[in-house]
Amino acid sequence: MVKKALINEFFQFGLGNLLVMHCGDSSPVLGQVVQDNGRLTLKDCKLLQNVSSVALGPCKNVGIVGAVCVEQGNEWEGLTFVGPEHCDLNLDLSATHVGRMTASINEFSERLIEFHGSVYRRFQLMFDNRYLPVVMIQEVVLKRGGTGLAVTNMRVAGVSIQVLSQVHEHLVKLMVHDTSFDVRDMALDETDFESMFARFKAG
Repeated sequence: MVKKALINEFFQFGLGNLLVMHCGDSSPVLGQVVQDNGRLTLKDCKLLQNVSSVALGPCKNVGIVGAVCVEQGNEWEGLTFVGPEHCDLNLDLSATHVGRMTASINEFSERLIEFHGSVYRRFQLMFDNRYLPVVMIQEVVLKRGGTGLAVTNMRVAGVSIQVLSQVHEHLVKLMVHDTSFDVRDMALDETDFESMFARFKAG
């Protein structure tokens, strides 16, 4: 189970600007972390209606392409993204998957598999290589020490092209709309994790 303090810290550094997925025992939720009545909740964007957690199973392992984390003293603001080479994933990634990440490179000669830098620059690298980056409510141990949240490629999910197209459109809007944020202290009440990330209901 992901610690509430970790979500709270990541939210202060811009987690709310990214698309986040939670695959629990009930229906999966894909949306944005928001503050609602003094606590954090995952606001469902209604992109995974009629999609089962089983269909999203590959996102939890073979789809993982790295992690987001909080680092101090960088030249960029907000969350940091690190590629698989910086993570202790304990996963049996296929040769095809690893090969594609090695081949994915941007104009700065930065490869996806070894990337370390701004989450926004990293997500742009993913877009350029036809990935659909989504943050998972799933902890990842970092080789340098500390904990991150897994980032997965939604294209590995067993869902329709229509769903993937909608996810892509939503990701593009998020990246265009928000590339900066204010660091704020957030009050997080002591509710349990499942309540905090229950399906958001307006009103």
